Parts: sequence; C-alpha cells; structure tokens
Amino acid sequence: MATYYVAKSGNDSNAGTSAGAPKLTIASALGVATTSGDVVEIIDEGSYNEGNLWPAAVNLTIRHTASALGRPKIYGTGLGGNDGVRAFQPSYANTTYIGLEISNYSADIFQDSGAGYDKFHMSGCFMHDVPSLGSSAISNSDDTTPTTLKQCIMFFEPSTSTPILNNGYMEISNCLITSSNTSGDWPLLYDYSAYGTASFSTIINRGSTSKSTIKFAKVINCIVSSSSGYGIASDDHTYNRVAVSSNPWRNFADGADNSQGTGDRTASPANLAFVDGDSIGNTNSVIANYKLQEGSTAVDNGVTFDSIVIDLTGTVRPQDGSFDIGAFESPAPAEDPTWTDYTAQPYTDNDTAGDFTILTYNNLASNHKFAYQSSLRQTPFAMGIKGPRTIRERKKAYKVEYPDDE
Repeated sequence: MATYYVAKSGNDSNAGTSAGAPKLTIASALGVATTSGDVVEIIDEGSYNEGNLWPAAVNLTIRHTASALGRPKIYGTGLGGNDGVRAFQPSYANTTYIGLEISNYSADIFQDSGAGYDKFHMSGCFMHDVPSLGSSAISNSDDTTPTTLKQCIMFFEPSTSTPILNNGYMEISNCLITSSNTSGDWPLLYDYSAYGTASFSTIINRGSTSKSTIKFAKVINCIVSSSSGYGIASDDHTYNRVAVSSNPWRNFADGADNSQGTGDRTASPANLAFVDGDSIGNTNSVIANYKLQEGSTAVDNGVTFDSIVIDLTGTVRPQDGSFDIGAFESPAPAEDPTWTDYTAQPYTDNDTAGDFTILTYNNLASNHKFAYQSSLRQTPFAMGIKGPRTIRERKKAYKVEYPDDE
C-alpha cells in the first residue's frame, strides 16, 4: 500500500512516492497504483485534461486534500480531437473519489466495467457539464458496503434521460442534485431495486417530465422540487419538503397517487426560501444559492437519521437543536448574552477568614456583572491575577499547539 503524488509541477518520469517529486498526470499515477489500498494524492488545484482514467486495483483512493479552497479539475475537452467520453472506467471495486471537480464529458462520469462500476464511493466532489453519473444502472449487491455519494454537488447538464440510475445498495446524503432532464421522460434519480436511500439532499428537476422527480426506495429529509411532474415515488418517505405541479407523493411503482408520510409537507418555491433557487453553473460558489433563508419551511423540521451530523459544507447538524431538511443546515442565530447577578458585598473591609486583609480596594466579583453566552461558557475577561507578561503584551492573536496524541 503506497501513496503516489500528482501535481502540475511534476514529471511522469518521477516515481511519485514523494510530494516533493510528484508525477505530472493522474494516468501515470494510476499506472503504478496497482496494489489494494494504494492512494493517488493530487496536491494542487490544477486542471487535468486526461480523458478516460482507469483505476487498476481494488480499494484505490483518488483524492485531493491539500486545500479547502478548491478542487483539482478533471475534464475531457481539448484533447486534440479525441475528447474524453467518460472520466473513469473502474475495473475494480471500492474505488474512492474525494474532493475532485469532474466536468465536460460527453457521455457519463463512469463507464460500466463490472464490479468496479457498481461499487464506488464519492465525497466532496463537484460534477458539472456531464449528462449522467453512469452509463447504466449501478447494481451493487453488497449490503455491508453500499455505493455512497456524500457531500457532492451534481449539475447534470445537458441531461440524457436519468442522471442517476440505481439497482442495488446505494446511499446518497448531503448532496445537491439538479438537471434540466432535456431528453427522456424519466426521474432524476431512479431506483430499480428496493435498497436505495436518499437523505438530507436537495433535488431539483428543471426540465419537463410527467414522472416523479425521484423514485427511490427510501427518501428522508430531502427537498424535492420540479417545474413539472410529480414529487417522490417511494414506499418509505418521511420528513421531506416537496414543491411540484402534480401530486407530490406516489407509490414506488409510480402507478398511483399516495399520501404523505410522517413529517412530509408540500411547499411552494417561496416556502422553500432558497437564497437564489434559479442559478446553476460551473463554479463552486453557485451552491450558496441553495442555502435556506430564515423562515424556510425546511428549517428545523427534519429528524435525526443514520448518524449524519454535518451538511453539504461541513456545518454541524443540528444547529439550534433541530435538524434542517435538505443539503444545508442553517447556522443557529447568535445568542444574546446573559448577565450574571450581583453578589453580596462583604459587611466589613476585613477578610471574614480573620486574617485582617484589607478588601476596600480589591476588584471583587461582587461589584460587577458579567456577560456570557451559554455556548461559549466563558466571560470576556478575568477578575483574578493577570496572565503572564508574554500574553499580556501580545498585539496579535495566538494559538496553542498540542501533541497529536492529546
């Protein structure tokens, strides 16, 4: 098990085992990452125009973790007349993709190559200007290790039929998923199996359809919106907010209207109160348009599920004691400070312990009220002995470093 580094400053003649001497291309790193558990680590936010990439061992990880400011871009245009059709053609199972931007592929992100296609894991990825996730249904039969899509942003434009097809164990959580669905009268997410779960996600169909926006076995804590068609087709749907033109609830076969589940509610686009629900695009900043404004019907109306404790951006769930529905958790409002009460002033100037200490000029806590916030559990200043001179005379903020094992 080894880590192979990639950067635009690298060279494919390098071994790639050192961040100081990385490889230049992802393809070259994948060519040597042939042992189970190997990692391809992209250490910059460069643009990688490499066409189709082939993970060549089980349990590989392709990731970018060097910065929270951006993602390396893997794209398929500009290859001298040989534009990439798909980003990845995984032949081996359990490939993990972390913190990548994937764009401008003419067909799909993944080519169906057997078990490697059916079982993969994506988190923190931004996908845009691609028509769909995969070339066929993702059919993971392993109930102990489901295919996962977590904290991902997916703009499927232009779409073909259904951007995400599932036929096995799949879990989608904290994702923003939208498409124009420009051809084919299908849902955005379609589940042939009884094992797909979508939770804490915002799912928006911008196209014209007579079908449901999502057909999945279980849908919980999701915002579902569509300009036409139905809402959720599922036999297990709870705590969702649905804004559609036709019936919001359908049975799993999508053949008949159904009633809302526990905590489900219909909504209008105004009720959802996105910051700006009309914008799509190929920049990471566009996701902020789908955060919730104060007063949204999705705020504080969700429920705990599957030990999920963050949102799409990493904000802790829940804020203010209650879970929000959809991909975003609204920050809790600032807490007004609470003031302590005065305490009793000593009756005399002498210490009650009898040691005759003069107290007249002491700065007593009984003379003051303190402002504090319960979340911080601290006062803005101390009444006791001042700190060491090295801290008292500092002009800038400071931090304390702790050993890794503390």
